[in-house]
Amino acid sequence: SDLCDVHGEEEVVPDAKALDTVVEPNPSRLSELDGRGLFGRFAREAYPVCGFEAFHDPPSADDLDDGLLRVIALYQKRRAGWDAKPASTRGPTPVRARLCVVSAGSPDLACKQWGLVQRPEWPAGCLWAGSERGPHVIVASELPRTPETLMARMMGKGETLKRAYEELRALPEDAWERRAAAAVLVTLRRELPRMGLGVYTPREETMGYYKEGLKIMAEERREVALSMLLHQFERKLKRELTNEERATVLARLIAQGAEPLSDVVLDLDGAQLAAWLATPDAR
Repeated sequence: SDLCDVHGEEEVVPDAKALDTVVEPNPSRLSELDGRGLFGRFAREAYPVCGFEAFHDPPSADDLDDGLLRVIALYQKRRAGWDAKPASTRGPTPVRARLCVVSAGSPDLACKQWGLVQRPEWPAGCLWAGSERGPHVIVASELPRTPETLMARMMGKGETLKRAYEELRALPEDAWERRAAAAVLVTLRRELPRMGLGVYTPREETMGYYKEGLKIMAEERREVALSMLLHQFERKLKRELTNEERATVLARLIAQGAEPLSDVVLDLDGAQLAAWLATPDAR
């Protein structure tokens, strides 16, 4: 997510529901995706946009069809929005996302019906239909045990997941893979025994994943709170905040918390709120 705009549950149209994840790489940081495993490699190849869908049980051919339907619906939705804008403000024409399906086990029947074959120059377990418009499939259980495949194998199950988890724990604490997995592992920590990943005890919460995961989750909550507060301030002031004012809101959010700042927006009128922003150490 630091190298790309990542949208979970990207709604397309009601009948098609939503794509699990839409990824749009930052064009100025494309080269860095080479160091982010299979998912980074696919995101760079599929630039400017790709979609990922995950299956615990092997998907059927119909499941792959449904994924492509969502990709097409997303493209049509974005194209309609692009067409509706004045020509002078449109920007680049929307591009249809490429679909990558991640399956814990091998979808043998779907592979046969779709004619999926091993992707040239990609690790074993990476399949495709021979066209960028067809589905690409990563089978976690068939991937070789290499650093490049680690995060994809963390989406496996059984022995595949267990071995990947052990490899993840053995990495240095500053490894990007650990940071990427931390918040998820904290959320699932009481489920790990059921997944075959050891025995959960409260002591487990002292491990690096827990501390790092809580930090990441706190940062994410702060970002959400900041976004909501900035919106409230701008609604009350009827203008965009300056960069200095945005920095003031962030500093006071960290120092005072979200609820007191939300009360300030509700209790003060526009002129009073502007004065509050301009007053050092205002509370």
